Amino acid sequence: MPAQLAGRMDFGVDDDGRQSAGRHLAVASVLAARSAVQRADLSRADLVIAPANRFAELLSQDCGVARERIRVVPNPIDVQHFTPISQHRLDRPRRVLFISRIAVRKGVEAIVQLSHRIADLGGRVVIEVLGDRSLWSDYRHLLADLHPATAVAHGHIPNDQLRQRLQGATAILQPSRYEPFALTVGEALACGTPAITSDEVGATEAVDPRVGVRVPAGDVGALEGALRGLLTAVEEPAVEHELRATARAEAERLFATEVVGRRLSLELAAFARSR
Repeated sequence: MPAQLAGRMDFGVDDDGRQSAGRHLAVASVLAARSAVQRADLSRADLVIAPANRFAELLSQDCGVARERIRVVPNPIDVQHFTPISQHRLDRPRRVLFISRIAVRKGVEAIVQLSHRIADLGGRVVIEVLGDRSLWSDYRHLLADLHPATAVAHGHIPNDQLRQRLQGATAILQPSRYEPFALTVGEALACGTPAITSDEVGATEAVDPRVGVRVPAGDVGALEGALRGLLTAVEEPAVEHELRATARAEAERLFATEVVGRRLSLELAAFARSR
């Protein structure tokens, strides 16, 4: 975990939403120890594989890893399992997914604000919040402020339901303030579902911006604009069909297992030749 995160982590809250000082201290100590171990391990590595360029930058800045020792290879996605449905069903209201741990750095507060900013779309769009707290951070109390007309929190969903949810959604949102990759974004794209993410999310770094829209982290206005723009675009069925096909093609181009495996092999071979 990069050091920049340590100063703004909320490690735990009581049931009424107040931070638990004892839990904060305990978890902060564990994470500080873990960070020290990670830095020591990284210092001994000859080569480090990062899933995105932004994460590579943070590793270099925060952990002192020389940039020339880092190679970027994205995480693989099972594009045989995460696939589009043959006939995309037009759900009403439109469903937009936020699939995440309800925890620090995930942009939960941005989703809550967004639900109020799009209140005029009530009945036409609903943001579905899917996920539970993490082991060390709990932002679920923020979800009580979701606008009831435009957002609903479902909590944890089983993995076997994830693909169906992704296939039927209009878009996935991931406004994280820090996100090395974001597997659910890659899985959404493989299902033909466009993504709107912050510029800290690794999974959309190289994706066609028509289906991997990136906005500045923490800019809820830009997030709203991107969502409204996408919703307007997909009102035309032909455009939605094209966007969904593009999303799928991008997942195959960037994240298919054989593609990622080939990139990793090439990076390892290049490193071996340089020794």
